[in-house]
Formats: sequence, structure tokens, C-alpha cells
Amino acid sequence: MFLRGLGIVILAIGIFACAPDYRETKTLILKDDEALLFRQGVEEVRAGDYLRARATFNKLVTLHRDGKFVPPAEVYLKLMNEIDALKILWERKQKEGEKIQGELQEARQELKRAQERCQKEIEDLKRDLEYLKSLDIELQRRSKSVK
Repeated sequence: MFLRGLGIVILAIGIFACAPDYRETKTLILKDDEALLFRQGVEEVRAGDYLRARATFNKLVTLHRDGKFVPPAEVYLKLMNEIDALKILWERKQKEGEKIQGELQEARQELKRAQERCQKEIEDLKRDLEYLKSLDIELQRRSKSVK
């Protein structure tokens, strides 16, 4: 009985020793199996690893040109390309918005300076007007006193 159990254990150890590693098997299957490549790409998209997902979908399209998962993989690739293009466009528009905001702030400051200059000029003109009025009054007094 003991020898029989020992024989089974030795046989199991031998089988497991000859069996390929699970990770290696999974990698080999993923390299060759179209459906698993597609699933791997989808999982990479879900995980947010778009660079790897793009590489996986490109690999799928390259290895299985006529496969049934090629059209959805191409859709994923097109969507990722569109997302990248939209990100670039968004960044460009954001920079343009920041530039316009800076120009607007500059224009506001220039307007404020112009308003201050105008206000100063108005004050100067009011002062000059008061001075001229006082001169006119003085001239009228002198002309009355001369007569």
C-alpha cells in the first residue's frame, strides 16, 4: 500500500515536472489564439494600458488578417486613434484658451490704465476750468474797477 502511494506521488511529480509552466502556456496560447489576443486587448483597454492594448490589437490584425476578431480590433484601434487625436486637439484648444485668457487680461489692464489716464485728464480739465473761471471773475472785477 505504501509503495503504491509512493509510486503515485513519484508519477505525479514526474508529470508536473514535465508540464510547461502555466504562464508560458498562457503566453503561447495568447500569441497564437485570435480570440484570446482580442480578449487580452480588451482587458488592457479596461485596465487603462492603451499602449499595450494598441500593440495587442495590432498584433491580432497582423497575425490574423482574415479573422473574425479583426474588425472589432480595428474598431478599437480607430477609437484609440480618435481619442489620441481628440486629446491633442483638446490640449491645443486649451493652450489657445489660455493664450486668449492672457490677452484678455492684458486688454483689461490696458483698459484700466486708459481709464485712469482719462480720469486724470478729466480732473486736470476740471482744475483748468476752475482756474479759468476764477481768472474770468478776476478779469471782470478788474474791468469794473477800471471803469
